[in-house]
Amino acid sequence: MSALQDVDVVVPARAERARDLAGLTWVLSRKNFQIRYKRAVLGVVWAVLQPAFQAAVLTVVFVEFFDASRGVEHYPLYVLSGLLPWAFFAQSMSAGTTSVVDNGPLVKKVALPLLVFPLSAIGGTALAFAAALPVLLVAALVTGTVGWALLLLPVAVLLQVLVAVGVVTLTSSLYPAFRDVRYLVESLLVVGLYLSPVVYDPALAGDTVQGLLRLNPLTGVLSLYRAAFLDRPVDLAAVGLSLLVALLVLALGLAVFRRRSDEFPDLV
Repeated sequence: MSALQDVDVVVPARAERARDLAGLTWVLSRKNFQIRYKRAVLGVVWAVLQPAFQAAVLTVVFVEFFDASRGVEHYPLYVLSGLLPWAFFAQSMSAGTTSVVDNGPLVKKVALPLLVFPLSAIGGTALAFAAALPVLLVAALVTGTVGWALLLLPVAVLLQVLVAVGVVTLTSSLYPAFRDVRYLVESLLVVGLYLSPVVYDPALAGDTVQGLLRLNPLTGVLSLYRAAFLDRPVDLAAVGLSLLVALLVLALGLAVFRRRSDEFPDLV
């Protein structure tokens, strides 16, 4: 059950308005972020330590046992630049999928736009991501790979958020009625790290595999991050497909969420 239930939430008089939805989402996003690191001695420092530690382990494993660094310059930075966006997506999926059910008492008792729960789950994860992003920038500056391509970073972040919102909106709308969705998401996240080009360069694969990888919307996202921080060429085909898939999933997610939201109070 979400700790947000212990937080006083002021609901705007006209929560259906986009401005009110944005304001409430921001309030709950900050609360989600604060709750995540509540009572942790190192607090928000964990937002940096966790991906950094995971990137170090993956680098050692894939260099020593799989020779994944072949043909990839600055491989540790390559892994870190893929792992941070992946961690944002995975954490958004985990928190966002169950967000409506986790806030069951609020869903039943308070009149507010229910879309605020998956959005604020993503927002809380985004704040943790923002806390870790400067580490990636410092690493790129030390490596000397930062150039004008860094201007692509806002595009990468925007596409990354768009992908997360689309998928989470869909899964969070299905979870209240079908609790198996949670286990499906957890299973997909286990293999998703390896189905996304986080620790390997998709350019080293054959044309067929590259084509399949481009269907993964995170492939285009990671291509933009590698361009921004490693001055690598952008895979325009992957970015275009990522945008197309993200928009299609977002449209589907919003339609399903709108259709099923009236059932949520009876299901949570």
